[in-house]
Amino acid sequence: MPRVRQRSAKRQVYWWTAEIAQLRIACVAARRRYTRYRRRRRRDSAEEDALYEVYRVSKETLWLAIGDSKSRAREELLGSLDRDPWGRPYRWIRGKLRPWAPPLTQRMQPQLLESVLSTLFPERVGHVPPAIASPSATDSPEEESTDVPEVTQAETRVAVSRLRAKNTAPGPDGVPGRALVLALKELEPQLRGLFTACLEQGQSPSVWKEGRLVLLRKEGRPADSPSAYRPIVLLDEAGKLFERIIADRLVSHLCREGPDLDDNQFGFRCGRSTIDAITRVRALVEETVSRGGVVLAVSLDISNAFNTLPWSCIREALNYHRVPPYLRRTIGAYLEERCVTYWGRDGAGRRVMSFGVPQGSVLGPLLWNIGYDWVLRGELPSGADLTCYADDTPGGVRTGKQRWFPRLRCHKW
Repeated sequence: MPRVRQRSAKRQVYWWTAEIAQLRIACVAARRRYTRYRRRRRRDSAEEDALYEVYRVSKETLWLAIGDSKSRAREELLGSLDRDPWGRPYRWIRGKLRPWAPPLTQRMQPQLLESVLSTLFPERVGHVPPAIASPSATDSPEEESTDVPEVTQAETRVAVSRLRAKNTAPGPDGVPGRALVLALKELEPQLRGLFTACLEQGQSPSVWKEGRLVLLRKEGRPADSPSAYRPIVLLDEAGKLFERIIADRLVSHLCREGPDLDDNQFGFRCGRSTIDAITRVRALVEETVSRGGVVLAVSLDISNAFNTLPWSCIREALNYHRVPPYLRRTIGAYLEERCVTYWGRDGAGRRVMSFGVPQGSVLGPLLWNIGYDWVLRGELPSGADLTCYADDTPGGVRTGKQRWFPRLRCHKW
């Protein structure tokens, strides 16, 4: 037999009061007296009419009380617009009113929370980046330019258009993206000057490097395992606007000057989605099978990939792709001295990041692709092929009589 689930308590609506609760009790009692009397075989019409009149009056009184309470609550709700324009009326119209619950970090035991954070955000250890083959001398420029292009109005408008299309949670400053879009009509010149100064000096404001940590539970995994939680870092929208400008310049440099990312790298790239990766693997399989060959597929998933990517790999990859010096300095400052804040049972907490790129940032996925690009530039045995999608690396091997199988963790493909 299935377990009997306890029914949750009925939520009270915003206009409910103790007076309405008493009137409802009285109305239900009057209705029961009237319906029970009508079930009798011998009834007195005068007494029946009297009981019905009591029920009718109590029901009408309840309706009037509910109507008056709704009107008062609505007027009180609208009156709060002057005190807080982004409060309950705004969330009500946007359909964002939900029952409040404390953050997941605040409900977890301190020992479990520390274990999860230690696994998701490991401490700094010595790491030597892999050697990446330098581009050919014929493709290398004679000398690197030191000019820093000024942030233009067109770049800002493109970044703002993307910000306008998003509806994400605000960062530690509490300013939503939609509000920043409206304020940019007056703040655009000041922001463009700030972004240009950051690029010229190779700096990233420290307030934009502090994110609010939100843990999301993964279904189907034990609650006491660190792998059962996905970390999302909420950042200030102004800092993410600056990240969009850097990301656009990085993509433009990779596409026009290069070397560009490998063609077999999919995910977080324009025109290279999951469907494109699957289509490529399927084409390889059909081609090999049509020739009578055998295909073996291995999928390698990197655990906690974004938070464990060493910064030294990103710096080495930026040098390989000949990213302009001013962008390398700015990205270096963007990575250093990052931290996440959270609420635990003992109050506010803070953890310093020593690796990785924040999940929830704009620049993070692109930096992951750049830092992981060296995997696709290695030499593979004859008949082997490699396709990457973000942090998933499916490897296909096409063979005839001989079979080659890498020592990787196997998944369903």
